[in-house]
Amino acid sequence: MARSHPCRSVQFIYRPLVTLFAALFWAQAAAAQYTPWAEEDFPMHLYWGDTHLHSSYSVDANTMGNVGLPPADAYRFARGEAVRSNTGMVAKLNTPLDFLVVSDHAEQLGTMLKLREGDPRMLADPQARQIHEAMKGSATGDASAMAVMQNFLVKMGRGEALLSNDEVSSDVWQASVATSDKFNDPGVFTALIGFEWTSMPGANNLHRVVIYADGADRAGTLQPISSNEGEDPARLWTFMEHYESSTGGRILAIPHNGNISNGRMFETTDYAGKPMDRAY
Repeated sequence: MARSHPCRSVQFIYRPLVTLFAALFWAQAAAAQYTPWAEEDFPMHLYWGDTHLHSSYSVDANTMGNVGLPPADAYRFARGEAVRSNTGMVAKLNTPLDFLVVSDHAEQLGTMLKLREGDPRMLADPQARQIHEAMKGSATGDASAMAVMQNFLVKMGRGEALLSNDEVSSDVWQASVATSDKFNDPGVFTALIGFEWTSMPGANNLHRVVIYADGADRAGTLQPISSNEGEDPARLWTFMEHYESSTGGRILAIPHNGNISNGRMFETTDYAGKPMDRAY
């Protein structure tokens, strides 16, 4: 006699139970509205975008080849236009994005761009002038110039503020928020204003991407805080609270690359190592 499949005997018991549970479920459902959320005014659409993109305004992107693609080109690319990359290749998305946050670093915002352009405000700093000359020498293969640039990149990677210029960064921030407003097209494409707060205590990544729910009229009233003013995330939160209370706007910070924070993004103490209190 052929052996029956071991699961079949289980099914004799299982199927009536399923039928019973299904009958009870649909009996209850019939008593209620079939689609209980039909009248809810709640956003249920799925949108695709990018919350972290650096333009030529960021020191790191600029030194790594993006010397001529400012936020305007980032927004054009995101909404589906063809853009020529820094390598000369024309790039175009098959499907445009719904939104984009240009999150250039608040630290030394726009200073490398302006240094390349020979902005007198940047060249007035002897250290910045040395880097400017080294950039020109590196392009011709000068070994000493290349050594200066290498040293600069190492220090920059450690988070040193080598090219800080508040006046330049303020001008660049105003240009950035104005560009965002220009490309924002409600219902079609959302250009979100944002920046990256790049705290790196002990080379551990505590970066946050900060995103505004506002336009240039509010976001442009305060220069973004940078980690040069202190690496404790509480400083960022204090800035955010001040922004909201002083402008009536809204602002959000999300962790960025906490996987390379060496665990510091997920500590159960505050930044100073003390137990968390309710305020923290």
